[in-house]
Amino acid sequence: MKSSFQDITLDTDGTDDRAVLVLREGRLTAILSHLGALHGEKAGMWYLETMFGATPAMPRHMFEDPKEFVAWLDDQRLQ
Repeated sequence: MKSSFQDITLDTDGTDDRAVLVLREGRLTAILSHLGALHGEKAGMWYLETMFGATPAMPRHMFEDPKEFVAWLDDQRLQ
């Protein structure tokens, strides 16, 4: 399944405003936000804000990068 990413800026009060839309076959699948320094050890990780469509029952919430999220999602859908 073809995936693509679109960088966006979140309307937040803080500095954690960097995010990405995850599209699969041109359909919005998820929104991931990038965790900044305020999150300590988790800084630099990507947090799953929301998913759309058929979603796994117990989704992970943090990923090294958006591509890791897509790989995880593909694995969940094969099970």
